[in-house]
Amino acid sequence: PADRAMPPIEDFLNGNKEYNYPPVEVINKPGTVFKYSGAGFIVLEHVLEALEHGPINDLTNTFLIKLGVKNFTFLQETMPGHQFAHGYRDDGTEVEGTRLMFPAFAAGALGTAGSIAQFLSVLEHAYHDLAGHRGVSHDTARAMLHGSDLGCREFMGCTMGLGVFILEAGDNRFAVHQGANDGFRCVYLHCYAGPDRGFGVTVLCNAELEGVVFNAEVLQAALKHARVQGVDATQFKTNFSTKNLKQEEIVNVGYRDLVFKAFERTRPEEIVVKGPLSPLSQYNLAVGGRVLSVTNDLFARAENLLSPYGPVFDPELFGKQGKIMDSWETVRHNPLPHDEMIFEMKSPSAIRFVTLSTKYHHGNHAPIVRLEGMTGGEWVEILPKTNLEGHAIKVLEREKDDRVYSQIKVQIIPDGGFTRLGLFAELPTLPKSGVFSDEIPKTKKPLSLPFKTSAESIQCELARLKAGEEVNVASLALGAKVLKASNEHYGPAAQVISPYRPLNMFDGLESARSRIPGHFEEVTVALARPSVLHRIELDFTYFVNNNPREVTILGRINGAWKELVAKTYVKSFAGDRKAFSLIETGVVSELRVQTHPCGGLNRLKAFTLWTV
Repeated sequence: PADRAMPPIEDFLNGNKEYNYPPVEVINKPGTVFKYSGAGFIVLEHVLEALEHGPINDLTNTFLIKLGVKNFTFLQETMPGHQFAHGYRDDGTEVEGTRLMFPAFAAGALGTAGSIAQFLSVLEHAYHDLAGHRGVSHDTARAMLHGSDLGCREFMGCTMGLGVFILEAGDNRFAVHQGANDGFRCVYLHCYAGPDRGFGVTVLCNAELEGVVFNAEVLQAALKHARVQGVDATQFKTNFSTKNLKQEEIVNVGYRDLVFKAFERTRPEEIVVKGPLSPLSQYNLAVGGRVLSVTNDLFARAENLLSPYGPVFDPELFGKQGKIMDSWETVRHNPLPHDEMIFEMKSPSAIRFVTLSTKYHHGNHAPIVRLEGMTGGEWVEILPKTNLEGHAIKVLEREKDDRVYSQIKVQIIPDGGFTRLGLFAELPTLPKSGVFSDEIPKTKKPLSLPFKTSAESIQCELARLKAGEEVNVASLALGAKVLKASNEHYGPAAQVISPYRPLNMFDGLESARSRIPGHFEEVTVALARPSVLHRIELDFTYFVNNNPREVTILGRINGAWKELVAKTYVKSFAGDRKAFSLIETGVVSELRVQTHPCGGLNRLKAFTLWTV
């Protein structure tokens, strides 16, 4: 109750008997399962106070002042001159003691809707601005708004970032969070990227279950009024079932079913130009199947796997997600053991033969496939882990099995492209396994702007530079050169030093997929002039699903290689740029960028202050 003193955060770590709060314990290995964790917020608060040697309210106030956020605090004791809302139950009675206090980060913030919206606006601008915005750095915003699943999407229709959830609506991206305290319910929805960037709604109300319905109705009205792209308003609901839900789950499931199910997931382009009808399609039990769920199909749609047509491939066709493929293809660097899709067969049947095709996928194919089938209400293994080659077909005959399967679970391990699946009870002729005889088509025209230099043009550019000017000495225009690259499977390394802005995914260096632990690829660039560097920028503009997981940058100084940037996680900078500020580097003559374990890079820039 707010009329008592708030216990120190340490009291909650070992349990607080007075408030019947159990000790903090680790239930799941961190980073493996999505679960709400009040204990996690308590540990975070304790760590910050221990590192910064001060109470959390003082630390957060300094931060909030930088953001320009007013009427927001983590200090919950009654403050003179401030009026607080009272909490109400759904039967109209007031919460005992008017309001309750909570540990600061575990639902213990006090503020107005406007103050929360102000923070979200700062976060949005920091996400796009390489220099950050007010008190939030670009790196922090990118880390916060980089989503992962681990069970979050099924539970609440979103992915999870850091301290925030992420919701897709076509090309729009929304920051989302819900709140539920005794007598209070709240939710915010803020578009931080996409065609409706800047649109946002923050709703706070003093009610409980009825508050969830009210907040959802406000969100629906605002989304309809703004005509937000990627939201199908006809899918909005007015009620949802709370049966068998825990109290802490109601807000998540409520907003998911009432509002978020109307948000359309980001999808790659549909295959419009079809190949010829497959001669075996009339026998293929997978054809006509209905996809029930898929963990990831951001590169190419899962339903392509079940197509009755032969795959088509246009080497010059790119979309918003990258290279358009007539297959099921998932993003690089899957943090989970496998990607998975489940589909319902058009007609339940026994399965005797299986064909697995990776046509047109080479270097990015799924290396292993496993199949399960639903029979008698349980999942049974149909095909154990099976190795696949690139641009090849594998034909398998199963042992006699009379069981009838209604649903199929397809697992690709760990990720990649899988072109067609064939499931057959019978086959008039059995195809042969092996690599396809026709080669994968290559581009007939350049997919990037060539930049031609000469000794004269380079000297002309150098002559224009002024002392003290910030200069990119990794530019081809000034005479920088790519010395070598370990792997240019999909894109030429020479483009990383082009002075032009990138045009597409091919306009840069991209290596084949690697799943080897400890593996990395690298590119080495000779700078236009040996220089003392103060900043390095990596541009991943068109690598939205396949930029590296991590990078390391080395500099050649006095003939020896020195680490300038230690191994750094960059997955959250997909489709963006990442800047590294450097302290005194010494005079660097060459740069070596290592991508772990693989991935794509549009541009490399290295900045110095020019001396004449």
